[in-house]
Amino acid sequence: MFLMNRQVPGSVVMIDRILEGFKAFQVVKSAVDLNLFDWLASNGPSSLDTITTGLKINGMLIRSYLRALVELGLLDSNEGLFANTQLAATFFVRSNPSYQGDYLKNLGEDPSWRQLGEILTQDQFAGLSPGPNQENFRALNQQALRGEVQAVTNAVIAWPGFAKAKSLLDLSGGHGLYAIALCEVHPELTGRIFDQPGFIPFTRQNIAEFGLTSRLHTVAGDLKTADWGQGADLLLASHVLYQFRKDLPGIFARFYQALRPGGLLVLNHWFCSPGCIMTNGLNELTKSLQSLGHPLCHPDRFAGLLQQAGFTPPVITDIPSIFGVSKLCLATKKTAADLTRRCC
Repeated sequence: MFLMNRQVPGSVVMIDRILEGFKAFQVVKSAVDLNLFDWLASNGPSSLDTITTGLKINGMLIRSYLRALVELGLLDSNEGLFANTQLAATFFVRSNPSYQGDYLKNLGEDPSWRQLGEILTQDQFAGLSPGPNQENFRALNQQALRGEVQAVTNAVIAWPGFAKAKSLLDLSGGHGLYAIALCEVHPELTGRIFDQPGFIPFTRQNIAEFGLTSRLHTVAGDLKTADWGQGADLLLASHVLYQFRKDLPGIFARFYQALRPGGLLVLNHWFCSPGCIMTNGLNELTKSLQSLGHPLCHPDRFAGLLQQAGFTPPVITDIPSIFGVSKLCLATKKTAADLTRRCC
């Protein structure tokens, strides 16, 4: 067949849409990198020439570049002046509490996605991370505040024993936002936050930012070997059990030892969809990459293992997370009265 007669199937537009998604991501990421949205927030509606000079952008590219941002819904164009839309102002201006710029930039550098082909051919997936750095840490903050921290905090403060709680143990580590949020609403609560040594300086930044250095302390160590102590009123573990999926009874026994009788265990993790039937492949793949290869399975069996470890029948509810539904599990360590009732 001569090249002049070769027909391209019309379905090629679907390929173009996929590739345009990549281009759109790069346009938005570059705008965040260039501080375009922050610059416009400070300088107000600006002309093409003013933006070109102010941000030192190539004049041959600026017109189409700004037009692309208009089409993405991030800039408004009115009588030759460009300004942030409400969408851009909410999520890409750094001073806004809903800022998502670091999450977006971190995704572009995430080795789990950049090296996906290599990961898919590995016999064992141990997880890849950009490592502890300021941008990665801010991205973790922004992800957690997309609903998880709020949902977990509201569930815990609804627990009847919360008002009398004095101490918490946060094994979620990282940002420490769960412990911070709970201490904000309970002025007498104190706690310890565990994490790998590399993340501790960043955790301390959050604690200091919220003025809680006298009430929250960090402990560096490996969760598998660290001594967590005993007698905590609250124990939080969010997205950390994936590494223990082959020995849940063992880790549940350690949770039991760390809590006082009547203390509350708070677990927040992704589970497989019911029947392992996927409804969103990209979300499921994202959760797999973030959970060392696979979310947890079978909430009923999970609940049964907690009861075998000495906890009351857990209450498991769905809460929002950045990658879809997460399951929040609340259970208390049985008291002597609970054990007496069981025996009788």
